[in-house]
Parts: sequence; structure tokens; C-alpha cells
Amino acid sequence: MNRKHTGLLPLILVLVIGICAQGIVAAQQPVPTPEPGAVLNPPTLEPSVLATAQANEQAWQAEFESRSPFDFYIAYLIAPDAALGSELMSEQSFIDTFGAQVFHSWNAFAEQNELTPFQIVMIHGSAYDFLDLDWTRWAYRNQVILVGVGTSFEHYIEITGDRCVKDPNPSLADRAQLQIMTFTYSWIYKDESRRTQIDPADLASCENRVQPVDSSLASVMHGRGSFLLDGPEWLNVLVGQLMGDSIYYQLVGTTPRSAPAE
Repeated sequence: MNRKHTGLLPLILVLVIGICAQGIVAAQQPVPTPEPGAVLNPPTLEPSVLATAQANEQAWQAEFESRSPFDFYIAYLIAPDAALGSELMSEQSFIDTFGAQVFHSWNAFAEQNELTPFQIVMIHGSAYDFLDLDWTRWAYRNQVILVGVGTSFEHYIEITGDRCVKDPNPSLADRAQLQIMTFTYSWIYKDESRRTQIDPADLASCENRVQPVDSSLASVMHGRGSFLLDGPEWLNVLVGQLMGDSIYYQLVGTTPRSAPAE
């Protein structure tokens, strides 16, 4: 898995800044002869910097631990006669683990989504042929988490419309029926009332992907994950990834958005 997050000051950056600052001070002092096995210039942090870093880490951990998949509206789209790479991908498995609502057709999903817009949509590879790709691409640009379940990388790119990413695990291509795949891409605003639509062209030309010029923007987050769901422990990995993504997407406490009317 790989995640990049810019704009917010993560814990590791705070530590790096602190270490660099200590290195500058140390360079101005005489260097003593070290004892055998001694650690040279062990890094220390100013109490205020360390306290801030620890507070941020504790806040993240508390937020993470407070979340459950059952806090979200989660859909699982799958063909009724789908061939499963693993029983872990079965309808009952996803109902038990994520509280997912199962849909065997696009119309059934779309009708329910009008009533309670889904925040996480899991798409089995067998559902690809009945998807509305215009909607899935809109959803990807508007903070709906899309999860490919036994979906090939090529189909997942069509589902998201994001042609700016590379397959994170091409070696898994021959086991796509067992693969879980998630991409995330979000502009996070200081003032959510100023949120603008992400231009679909940005996901084709790959321009403005890192940091659009906008004074109201707090950060841009994009990440990717790909692994094989070949053991029950990987269900826990997927739960953790979805909860981490949901923190960035700020789903809790917000009203899910519906696609604009045609």
C-alpha cells in the first residue's frame, strides 16, 4: 500500500524538522571522541514540538479506533451468479464484516442510493458489465470510496476514470479474481463551502494532480492499495484501510452527497 498526503504537517515531517534542527546545533559544537558503541548526537525534540506531535498522533489513533464500517452506508455490487475467487468475497462475508447492502443490478443500487447515498461502494468484478461508468467516475471525484473486489486493474481504471495511476502490484494480475483494489483522490478544503468539482480532464491529462493553485485548499490526498484477499486477516486489513480513507474523506458528521440531476 502506498499513500501520499500533502498540505497537512504529518508526524514524520515534525520529527524530521526537529532532527534537522538538532543537527544544525550539534554542528556548531566541538565533537567529542565517542566511546565504543556510543550513539552520536541522538536526536531530541523541543518539549512543545514533541507534545504537538504526540497530540496529533493520539488524535488520529482515537479517531481511527472510534470508527467502524457499520457507521457508513456501504454497498456491494455483485452479479447473482458470480464466480468467487474466495468465500471471503461472498455476499454474506461482506454483510457480516462491513454491514454492506447487496445489489445484483444497477437499477436496484441507484434507487437505494437516491434515498441513502452510499459512502463506500464495493464492486465485484462480475458487476462490471452492468455499471453506470458515468456515475462511478463522478463518485470517485466526489469522495465516494470505490473498492474493486476481484476486479482487474484495467476495469478498475475504467470505473474510476483515473488514468494517472499505475498498477501498484502488477505481479498480481494473474490472480485478479482474489484482488482487492482501492484508489483515493481528494482535494481537502479549509472551508468546505468552497469545494469545487474536480475536472475529469485532470484524471486523463494528469495535470493539477499534485497541488492545484487555490488559497482555500488545505491539502491534496491520493493513495492506492492492492492486495490479495486470500486469508481472513486481510479482511481486517481492508477494514483498516477503509477507516483510514474515511478519516481523510471526512465522511463522519457530513451529509453524503448525491450526484447532480441530469
